[in-house]
Amino acid sequence: MGTEIVFFIKAIIFGLAAAIIIPKKLYKKYFIYGLIFGGLVDFVLVLMIGVIAGGVQYKNMGVFSVFDITSFWTPISWMLVQMIFLYLLPRKKLYFYPYVLSYGIFGYCVGLVLENFGLFKYRGVFRYLYPLVIIGWFYSVARLYMNEEKITLERRN
Repeated sequence: MGTEIVFFIKAIIFGLAAAIIIPKKLYKKYFIYGLIFGGLVDFVLVLMIGVIAGGVQYKNMGVFSVFDITSFWTPISWMLVQMIFLYLLPRKKLYFYPYVLSYGIFGYCVGLVLENFGLFKYRGVFRYLYPLVIIGWFYSVARLYMNEEKITLERRN
């Protein structure tokens, strides 16, 4: 095994973080949200932006390659990240937007780190558009979750 082990290590780190941060009694609830909004949406985005539009590409996936499209561990990692994201989602408007923005930047930076390992590639204009895609993804997930859970943002402390 070469650098493709980074995909597995990333999933383990996010999995440990989710297990530590999210209380056991709430884990199932956030697992379902993470599975849909993280794992499934990641796979759809990779198909749309990566395969169809040619904007991103996973490389050197080795034994973890799924149809030479994505690593087996990538949707699992995004599932875990979305679980943590939703569990920690602020209820105050003042913190909500910076929180979503910071997660979007975090997601983009994970891609840059994977690029440095030779495992991922932003292509062409997507190198600059992808942060907007990820920020939009997190914002949409937050709004859908808040709508489903009947959560409204508080305006004041």
